[in-house]
Amino acid sequence: MTIQNIIKFTNTTDTTDYLLVFILIIIIYIFTFYYKHFTRPDKIPSPLPLPFIGNLHNLGYDVKLFYKQCQQKYGDTSEVMLDRRYIILSSPEYIEKLFDLRQFFMRLPYSQGIDEIGMYGRGTFFNNNYENWKYNNKLFMDTFMSQKFIDNAIMSTNKLYEELSSYWQSLGNQNFLNNTNDNWTLETDFSQWFTDLQMTSFQ
Repeated sequence: MTIQNIIKFTNTTDTTDYLLVFILIIIIYIFTFYYKHFTRPDKIPSPLPLPFIGNLHNLGYDVKLFYKQCQQKYGDTSEVMLDRRYIILSSPEYIEKLFDLRQFFMRLPYSQGIDEIGMYGRGTFFNNNYENWKYNNKLFMDTFMSQKFIDNAIMSTNKLYEELSSYWQSLGNQNFLNNTNDNWTLETDFSQWFTDLQMTSFQ
């Protein structure tokens, strides 16, 4: 019965009715957009955004100039609305506090992907529960900063170096140029390896 009423309504409605419904939806969206904007929590001074595009029209072609204008007009902190709220920090003091590792124990925001693989809320890196993080951090520091662990790490490093040195000696003995010379030398360039390691770590 309801489906039949909907079909009858669509058959009897005119194009102007669809246009009126569309305009009504747009008006409701604009009203909701500005209601949420003016009643948002933690209000920060900002230029007035437009529906659908936010402050994209303010950015223009020179983002640096826009940030400078925001600093002159709104002070050290302001916000812009693009796909979501963004806070602009113009004071070096705020930026230093933001990047100070001692200020916050939680480094990363919530991530659905980390949660789906079961790593969110565990360990020390993705943990947002302070009590759990405090326990895991203490366990981590007690384990890796203990004298026994450091001694074992040094012994393992020496053992691996001796094993690697024996491999190098066997390579030197297999070299045809050094068959008659016991004082062979083998040079290894670690600079490229360290560069690759640094690039991999920061990606």
